[in-house]
Amino acid sequence: MGVDISVDLKEGVDQKGIPEKESTMKSVFQTVLLAGVFAAGAVSVKAQEVPRWELGPMFNLIKIQQFDSNRFFGFGARGVLNFSDVLGADVQFARNTHNESFAPSNSRTTYSGDQFTVNLKTTWRRRNLMRLSPFAIAGIGLARDGVSSTFQGPFPGSFNVYQNKFALRFGCGLEFSPNPRFSVRLDASDLRSRIPGVPPAVCISCGPGPDTWWNRLDVSVALMMHLGAVKRRQ
Repeated sequence: MGVDISVDLKEGVDQKGIPEKESTMKSVFQTVLLAGVFAAGAVSVKAQEVPRWELGPMFNLIKIQQFDSNRFFGFGARGVLNFSDVLGADVQFARNTHNESFAPSNSRTTYSGDQFTVNLKTTWRRRNLMRLSPFAIAGIGLARDGVSSTFQGPFPGSFNVYQNKFALRFGCGLEFSPNPRFSVRLDASDLRSRIPGVPPAVCISCGPGPDTWWNRLDVSVALMMHLGAVKRRQ
């Protein structure tokens, strides 16, 4: 009595017409590759040290006249002292100016805005491949706005008016860290400055009116250099 011991070596085929063995190997390869990419990203971020100091130049865009909707560019600098991977002290200052000329009287007027704030900064240092870390800031400081004009012609002269204001800052932003030595930082904050009240024009003997608050959006970009290191929590 004979026994049929032949074996059908034909591979199975999946629904897409791809051999099951090839389909399985492709799925395994994709899974391993994806896991490797995420693991490499997590390891690289985990191995990154949080800088103790961050220092760098800054460019910003903000209004410098209360009743003018135009915003003007300025420059400044900022520094950060990190106490941990979450908390840090942030200091920033900037100066914005805008010049206007009036040909008939050969006059020139310069509007200026200076700001200096000390902020508490909290950062969520995410372990992602893009190395983007969101943060929030809140602080206090001073804002100084002024107008300076010079006149030529038959009645030459000049005048300068400056006003110092107490200021608050609340904002948030993103940090992009492509390299352990530096990062690019984008901020968007509300610079809220107090304007002292003035007596009404129709009442000389009246006292000053109530103080008002001026809210203005301050958008800035900074290139931060990293110095030192803070030990991260594992």
